[in-house]
Order: sequence, then C-alpha cells, then structure tokens
Amino acid sequence: MDGGPEGGPRLSRLECLSLLGRASVGRVAFSHRAMPAIVPVTFAMVRDHLVVAADDRALLAYARDGAVVALQTDQDDHLADAVWSVTCVGRAHRLALDDADRRLAGVTPLPGTTERQFLRIDADLLDGRRFLRRPLAAREFPVSW
Repeated sequence: MDGGPEGGPRLSRLECLSLLGRASVGRVAFSHRAMPAIVPVTFAMVRDHLVVAADDRALLAYARDGAVVALQTDQDDHLADAVWSVTCVGRAHRLALDDADRRLAGVTPLPGTTERQFLRIDADLLDGRRFLRRPLAAREFPVSW
C-alpha cells in the first residue's frame, strides 16, 4: 500500500467499502454513443453493492442489465488532514424500488430531479487512494515573480 508517482497509498477493499458507505454523492462514468459520459448521482452502499438514484436518460438507457459502469467519489477529510478518492467499477442493473425501499437504502435523488429510477452497481473492482496534506512550509511552490 505504498504511494507511487500517481498518488497516495492505495486503500484496501475493506477501506474502500467503508469510505463508500460514508459518501452519498458521486459521478457515474459510462459510454454514450461511443463517447465517454459522466453524470452526477446520489448513492448509498447497501451490503456489497451501490444503489444509485439516476435521472439521466442516457445513463438509464445504457445501464441495461450487465452494462459496465464506474462510480467515483471523493471527500476532503478535515479531521485526518487528508483527501480520499474511491472508484468502483461494476455491472449495473436497473432496480424497481418503492419509496419504502428507497428510504431504507438511504438514497435521495439530487435536488431538482423528477424521475425516481434506481440502479444497482456491483462492487466488482475497487480502487482507492488517500492523499495526506503536507504542512504549508513543506509544499513546493513555483516562484516566478
């Protein structure tokens, strides 16, 4: 779990799942008309998968049973003086959740959205990193006056 040139130390699967359980807003990446598309979503971790509130028609059309998507979320952890990021890649499945199931899952659609459709994303592949802040004096700033 050492850091490399691409960032901070990698997080274990258990750490990634724990952090996903604390987050509620992220971005889902998928393919739309052979181009990458990324949309904001709300989600909740339920057992070993994510329940995502989705209102984007392109995402809903793409996320037919078994389509592979990626969900990314991050958060500034002020108490630990760190920033973390977790990406989950898995197969998406449409869900039919009534209001009671949605409340149990803890998923609330983004403000201003009207549709109440939900996806389940299996947590097949998880990748996470934690980036610790260095004290201000230790940071490297380019000097160009």
